[in-house]
Amino acid sequence: MRVALLSALEPLSGGVLSPRGLARIGGRTVLQNQLQYALAAGCERIACLSHDLPSELIALQHEAERGGAQFQCIRDVKPLSGMVTASDEVLVIGDGLAFNAGQASAPDRSGSWIASFPAEEGLAAGFERIDRDRSWAGIMKIPGALVEKLAEFPSDIDVQSSLLRLALQNGVKTYAMDEGLIANESWVVIDSEGAAAQFGAKRLGQVVRRASFAAPVHSLSDFAAFTVLRRHSDPGRASRVGQGLALGFLAIAALAIYFVQPIVGFAAIMGAVFTYRFGQTTALALSGVEPASTSDGWRGAVFPILVDCAIFGTAFSSLIGIDQWQGAFAVLMLLGIVRIGEITDPRKPWPWVSQMLHDRGLLAAFALVSTSAGVLITAIQIVSVAIVFLELMRTYRAKLTQV
Repeated sequence: MRVALLSALEPLSGGVLSPRGLARIGGRTVLQNQLQYALAAGCERIACLSHDLPSELIALQHEAERGGAQFQCIRDVKPLSGMVTASDEVLVIGDGLAFNAGQASAPDRSGSWIASFPAEEGLAAGFERIDRDRSWAGIMKIPGALVEKLAEFPSDIDVQSSLLRLALQNGVKTYAMDEGLIANESWVVIDSEGAAAQFGAKRLGQVVRRASFAAPVHSLSDFAAFTVLRRHSDPGRASRVGQGLALGFLAIAALAIYFVQPIVGFAAIMGAVFTYRFGQTTALALSGVEPASTSDGWRGAVFPILVDCAIFGTAFSSLIGIDQWQGAFAVLMLLGIVRIGEITDPRKPWPWVSQMLHDRGLLAAFALVSTSAGVLITAIQIVSVAIVFLELMRTYRAKLTQV
């Protein structure tokens, strides 16, 4: 069996009393990031050193149990000996260590090992020295038998450092990590709020591709999502609420169609696009998927169709007489042109055009303003021609670059 040993003992620097392990990095705490890594490495038991039991550790326990692992908070080494047998493997992850799990190859190695960096680079980055030439990279896999030897030590020892010394004394080999992980700040000891904010911002940028200002509703939604990820105590719940609100706004749009209230309908569609994008961005950041992606399963395919149907229905209900059928054709043409234009071709220039066309909130805002001015059909026709012109220009420029 494999057991993970985490730690939430060391406080952040700068007079902050909160433990390093509870610092937030991209919507998740350092310990949540470590737990995700430990579960992926096959750990069936999780032990976390902590002086007390804050709500964050209770949430961590529930997350571990959902992942099929037992979780226990311990104050010192004594309870640890009851969790680990001599035949177990112990995965030790250092206090405050933050990393991108996809860049860590050490857990794929068989047997016992101690991950290391060159001493000079490691010490400068806050890692513990092993010897003259090496520093501990903050992670190791050691035999469970070494835990039993901790009984010979005083109860107030630094458990992880003591295990490191025991592992070295008992011949556990070091594994040299790529020192480039330190240089590009992908493997960091979070010892301050500033370090947590910097690592979190970089991690979010790697996982989520933020919309540009060419797609204003998506851009504002991403900004809101990033703010929540940095500050909200439970961004996962905020994500679920956002996606639930998106369905609620679509229901309001459907009622607006029934009662012929196009202004309310288009405003509700804008709200649906904003909240759905917010929930999608937040969930994607929490999942830690790399590289950046906008895939959201079947919902990612169905939701845009529902939004297009809502836009068509709202526009159709706002027109009367012969203009209704003329308008229906114009709206269908516009939605078809937008659908074609939003397909991102890496060979095409001006990627902001695809982002703009993908933002249905922007389209709903345009329809709202046009409806208020009483020129919806004319405005749709003008915009359709403009999009066709842009796409022709993009295609022409793409062919020129291929020659």
